Amino acid sequence: MRPVSGLTVIGCPYCYNAWDVEAADGVPVFHSKIKQLKHREIDAYTDSGVFQTMGVPVFIEDLDYQKYRQYAPYEGLTRNASDAVFSAASRGNAVLFAGGYCNYAPAIAGGLQRAIGEDKKSALSGLMRTQIAGSPGSRRFRRQDLSRCHYRR
Repeated sequence: MRPVSGLTVIGCPYCYNAWDVEAADGVPVFHSKIKQLKHREIDAYTDSGVFQTMGVPVFIEDLDYQKYRQYAPYEGLTRNASDAVFSAASRGNAVLFAGGYCNYAPAIAGGLQRAIGEDKKSALSGLMRTQIAGSPGSRRFRRQDLSRCHYRR
């Protein structure tokens, strides 16, 4: 294992609850549209300064559907997520996907695998945050978790 050269934080400003799939005569039919999130986790984390606790350069970027408009939102944003992870991991950065939903997990894994090579093993760790409206601890993040990030190539 070696230390990372930076941290790329990928934010997701879109909500997936505008997506659905139905089976029409046994064939899946996808429907999706772009819906901006009103509150983003990445904003609270950035304001708290938690990303800087790793002691490495921090790069923050958002998924951007405009770059993938040739695809339906469910496909374009998934490709965007995979490409963003690939780009960051290829530079030797740790990657934190802040926001979004579990539907991005395969894209994140695929981007990481493309970056390190199909013959290498990779690992993902997920942190789920359940927020109760108005709870003071709803946006807390354990700083020590980021200070231990390393990856294996």
